[in-house]
Amino acid sequence: MLHKKLLERGNHQHWLGKKGRSFFKGAIVTAAILGILSTSFMPSNYTSASQAAPTSTDTYQDRFLELWGDISDPDNGYFSPQGIPYHSIETLIVEAPDYGHVTTSEAISYYMWLEAMYGKFTGDFSGFKKAWDVAETYIIPTEADQPNSSMSKYNASKPATYAPEWELTSLYPAQLNFNAAVGSDPISNDLVSTYGTNTIYGMHWLLDVDNWYGYGSRGDGVTTPSYINTFQRGREESTWETIPQPSWDAMNFGGKNGYLDLFTGDSNYATQFKYTNAPDADARAVQATYWADQWADEIGVDLGTYKGKASKMGDYLRYSMFDKYFRKIGSPTVAGTGYDSAHYLLSWYYAWGGGISSSWAWKIGSSHNHFGYQNPMAAYILSEEADFKPASANGATDWGVSLDRQLEFYQWLQSSEGAIAGGATNSNNGRYEAWPAGTSTFYGMGYEENPVYADPGSNTWFGFQAWSMQRVAELYYKTGDTRAKAILDKWVGWIKTVVQLNSDGTFAIPSNIDWSGQPDTWNGTYTGNSNLHVTVTSYGTDLGITGSLANALLYYSKASGDDESRVLAKELLDRMWNLYRDDKGLSAPESRGDYNRFFEQEIFVPAGWTGTMPNGDEIKSGVKFLDIRSKYKDDPDYQKVLDAYNNGTDPEFYYHRFWAQCDIAIANGVYSILFGEGSEPVNNSSITPVSAAFDKNTQNQADIAVNLNLNGNTFSGIKDGSTYLTQGTDYTLTGNAVTLNRNYLAGKEIGELKLTFDFSKGVDPVLTVKISDTTPSGSITPTIASFDKHPDKQANVAVTLTTANHTLSAIKIGSTVLTSGTDYTVSGGTVTLHKEALAVLQTGVYNIVFDLSAGTDPALTLTVSDSSVAAGNIKVQMFNGNTTAQTNGISPKIKLYNTGNTNVNLSDVKLRYYYTIDGDKAQNFWCDWSSAGSSNVTGTFVALPSPKTGADYYLEIGFTSGAGELAAGASIEVQARFSKNDWTNYTQTGDYSYNGTSSSYADWSKVTGYISGNLKWGVEP
Repeated sequence: MLHKKLLERGNHQHWLGKKGRSFFKGAIVTAAILGILSTSFMPSNYTSASQAAPTSTDTYQDRFLELWGDISDPDNGYFSPQGIPYHSIETLIVEAPDYGHVTTSEAISYYMWLEAMYGKFTGDFSGFKKAWDVAETYIIPTEADQPNSSMSKYNASKPATYAPEWELTSLYPAQLNFNAAVGSDPISNDLVSTYGTNTIYGMHWLLDVDNWYGYGSRGDGVTTPSYINTFQRGREESTWETIPQPSWDAMNFGGKNGYLDLFTGDSNYATQFKYTNAPDADARAVQATYWADQWADEIGVDLGTYKGKASKMGDYLRYSMFDKYFRKIGSPTVAGTGYDSAHYLLSWYYAWGGGISSSWAWKIGSSHNHFGYQNPMAAYILSEEADFKPASANGATDWGVSLDRQLEFYQWLQSSEGAIAGGATNSNNGRYEAWPAGTSTFYGMGYEENPVYADPGSNTWFGFQAWSMQRVAELYYKTGDTRAKAILDKWVGWIKTVVQLNSDGTFAIPSNIDWSGQPDTWNGTYTGNSNLHVTVTSYGTDLGITGSLANALLYYSKASGDDESRVLAKELLDRMWNLYRDDKGLSAPESRGDYNRFFEQEIFVPAGWTGTMPNGDEIKSGVKFLDIRSKYKDDPDYQKVLDAYNNGTDPEFYYHRFWAQCDIAIANGVYSILFGEGSEPVNNSSITPVSAAFDKNTQNQADIAVNLNLNGNTFSGIKDGSTYLTQGTDYTLTGNAVTLNRNYLAGKEIGELKLTFDFSKGVDPVLTVKISDTTPSGSITPTIASFDKHPDKQANVAVTLTTANHTLSAIKIGSTVLTSGTDYTVSGGTVTLHKEALAVLQTGVYNIVFDLSAGTDPALTLTVSDSSVAAGNIKVQMFNGNTTAQTNGISPKIKLYNTGNTNVNLSDVKLRYYYTIDGDKAQNFWCDWSSAGSSNVTGTFVALPSPKTGADYYLEIGFTSGAGELAAGASIEVQARFSKNDWTNYTQTGDYSYNGTSSSYADWSKVTGYISGNLKWGVEP
């Protein structure tokens, strides 16, 4: 279950041109301030002039907001239609993800961080909340993606079956060994008892956002997005040698066993789901949420449940602190018996999975620890900040231990020069082999120069230095930790010697670095590691990492008082902006010499193994990278790559990676917060009033007047979201008086409109306009009707329409517009819906909307049934397993009887439990047990078209074909449970279907039962 995340390593070349770029208007710090500009930042004659206090400026805040606007602009293509950030705008890009429009949990965590800072500068944290909502909807596997029916069968005393890791892809599949030592999982019961579920709350690392590969959601081949994985086969497997596979392997694609037998060897294979978490991304989400909360508190904004989401994610993130097979740290041949399997570091991954059609599950940690994944800031937040301490019994304590262990890890790995070396593992060669004599150790784990992967070496990329040390710098800034300061003092000293600021205004940072020697075995004290050395082997202009490096330097400068670090960070930010700004963000040219591997890189497939990708590409021995990704031939940039290959040259690209744009924007924002206006008291502007009402009724429409209190600032405009209103059209400005035009307001939807008044400094105030429409509305009689699809019972449905002097524009069923004269006719005040149009509808409940030119559109609730296939009779008994008035989980216990004379297919049966949601949130369903098989029970949440007494939602319980038949006179039981994603309470005592009087099964007519869509039991509310 190896997850290996190769990170972006563009081969940036020196570039002096300014093609298509706009230029930063502010001045770069001059040679007079710096002393001289040389190829190394720290010249020997560095002058004291650089110690002058920086002047306050909002230039960097403006840059942040400008980049936020570029990233958020839908025309620029950073996001999918669902609002998921792509890895990059461009599609032809091969690095950690092998296609630009897949995405990573890393990108999602950067999205949260970007929107948190946007909230800091604007007071609007809705984007931050949306980023979390996107994560929960799309990249944190839902209960449907990791069924509790399987996950509940997880055995914490036998977490997984051992399979060795191998260096070469040609040594796979790795044979499962059921007799190898596997320790016990010490945190499973803690998590289950805390959160009431066996499912995992963590992000899967890789998502095929547009379903480019074609696996679909849960193996259906069609829906988007789709959970996928790539890396599975050892430290030498580069991105170019991977075989993409679905995380939900229903064996619909690949070979006879799906893709499973490419990776693990077994006597038989079962359909299964499997997910892999990248701990650095989840930790970054915690880090971003902490700052969002800090900044929201400054202006009295409550982030509500979102702190709890980060805390919960951090609780599950503890799985990354354990050895892969829960073996004892330092004695890796021995099965662990508890926390002796915890290394307390953020390892390369944790993973979990289980059977799709059978009840079993597994979990693993990781033995391999890379310094670049550590996040001591997140460890501090989860162990010390009250609002973020995990709810589990041991969560905060574990993170407290992790904070100390991570800082020790940095100390152990710090080279003589100051750079941080690779890491350590508890499993030599991935097979728990003995370490060679003389290997340096950290708590018994052996040193690895390049943990996890070797093509290229995982710690030859400079980016890990900037990413990881930024978190150490934040911790130092926040807490003043002396250990963090000592690590940073030496690391920043090295950075100053290797960053190049050239006299022509260009810059370069290390791209690749190399290592020699090893650290001294850890004894609790940093020795200076005189035998561990780093060398810079190449330079480039990786813009995202330049941003992250500046970020780290700025936090260090603010905390330590070292102004040279601020000046260096400012130089990097200014030069980057000056050289590489374009109309979509910032981008530097990248020469991709590795793209010849499109055509030359063979992917190992065992001899005799055959299968197909979803698009029909054949998987067999001897295939190349492009052979199983032939869709790349349709990419608009493919011809460029092909031409360069045929000409023997390297193609050049300008990439816009989502994470890189965020890193640049955030670094500029950090400069503003720490050294610009954000670090000084700011007098906020205000508006009067802050709320208003607007009636769309043409008889009552009126402009809205707003007075501005500038408070020393200047007024910049009004925004609806990220879009500025047009002065002179949407509003007028006279002195300090703004008038919102009634015609603009009339075009807005009914509900709350929030308009942000943008000022040059401070928090921007928001005007909330409550938009209503008192225009007399039309009506229909009746408002409820039914239609039977039985050929002998089909009949037109007639309603009387009162238009209130408006015009009937259309009649719609959902997004479908009915055709006048064919689907319906109008005669006087009567509208007749023709049976021919209704007969094509599936059984169910429909809202038929009569679209009038003004006012609220009346709607007919039409229930479509089919008595021709509704043989059978049923009875429902029910009691509530939990009768507490306020509860975060509703637990209906249901017994279903077949009271007829013929067998009933359970797949034709639906049961509805009606309730009030008490705060509309996403919800999860679990079948804890059923005599029909819990995996054969489904749950769907449906909002009622119009609320009823005691009900605005119902849970519809159904059955898969695997449930079989319910024999005449027989019964089955279903013990169900459902909760909101954020675990907030329901008030269930007034719910329509609630039965608080019984503690055992009793006939209950308020739970309704249907066969083939026809009501067979109970009374609907």
